[in-house]
Amino acid sequence: MALAKIQSQGTYDPSRKVASAIQWSGDVLSKAHGGSKLWDTEKKPDNFDRALFSDHQGEILWQPAFAMLLDHLAGYSGASQSLQDIVNIEPKSIVPRLRGTASRLYSRASKGIHHEFVLSISSYYDDATLAELANETLWLVATMGLIINFSENAAFRINHNRAVTIYEELGL
Repeated sequence: MALAKIQSQGTYDPSRKVASAIQWSGDVLSKAHGGSKLWDTEKKPDNFDRALFSDHQGEILWQPAFAMLLDHLAGYSGASQSLQDIVNIEPKSIVPRLRGTASRLYSRASKGIHHEFVLSISSYYDDATLAELANETLWLVATMGLIINFSENAAFRINHNRAVTIYEELGL
């Protein structure tokens, strides 16, 4: 919301990077920090990791929501393969899984943007590779949406059964 306010200013120049812009490293991804020091009583708020896939967010947001999703799916009959795959993930493994998928997708997809290739981009990004990247991205976003829908902290949620049905209809 703060970034939107900054971008609405008359002095905002879209050709320049804004210091408060969302950064992939730090806002979305962070290094795993787990362990007993994660919730150290001496830790100051500035030292908490705010990244979407940080260990802090994992413990307070993703893991509880994922546990609720797993509880919901325990009573669900006729689950699709994609839901069966989700059920096989341990709650404490969900953030490393999401973080790893996001990191891998970013790395693979950003090469075409940053022109790291010596070879022609089309030789790396053939139709099969693009389809694979698109499917993995859809899986990541849809899975995040399904999980967060089970978070008690989410402001706007849909009925849990409806969320699962939508996820299954995607056919991931």
